[in-house]
Amino acid sequence: LAPDLWLAWIKDEQKVMNEDSADEKEAITELFERAVKDYLSVEVWLEYCLFTMGMPGTSTEKIRDVLERALTAAGLHVTKGALLWTAYREYEVAVYAGLQPAPGSTATEEQQKEIDAQMKRITKLFQRQLSIPLRDMESTYDEYVDWSEAVDPNIDRAYKAALQKLEKLEPFESNLETSTVDQAAAYVEYLDEELKQKDPSRIQCLFERAVTDKCLETSL
Repeated sequence: LAPDLWLAWIKDEQKVMNEDSADEKEAITELFERAVKDYLSVEVWLEYCLFTMGMPGTSTEKIRDVLERALTAAGLHVTKGALLWTAYREYEVAVYAGLQPAPGSTATEEQQKEIDAQMKRITKLFQRQLSIPLRDMESTYDEYVDWSEAVDPNIDRAYKAALQKLEKLEPFESNLETSTVDQAAAYVEYLDEELKQKDPSRIQCLFERAVTDKCLETSL
């Protein structure tokens, strides 16, 4: 099924789901698992992440597992991948907020260790995201600057390199978005560029995007 059909089906099931029923939650999880195996879709992965985060009783490990899988599958998507990174980061920021001591009290040594570890986890997410070319990178960098007490020069260098890469990719992305252009041919041209760079993860992601958008194009 195409991503839109999967989402329509899943949302229908969610409307009648009994949140107290573990079996019904598992049934929807199984639908998501089937959906993400069909075609690459940031929208499907994002809904899966939000569903997992929104289910009471879901462990942090399970939520992070789904978020990491989402990034592995679609985190390199130049135009939409940032949606997944933002969802992951907002979740971790919420965890960070939950670790704070009650107003008027001081964190214990153990609590402070957890808070510091969580801060490092969020900074690492910023570092990972800012090292790859994604649209709207500038606003993510601004968020990082606001979050961080001091900008890490390594993160700064990686961000600037990714920004340069993004500038090179934008013409190819623009071609895909132009209705007057043969999209299959635009994908082939884009793929030629990525193949030259020899990054297997980026090449695979772009091929997945191509066969999702042009699923009847046998050459792709």
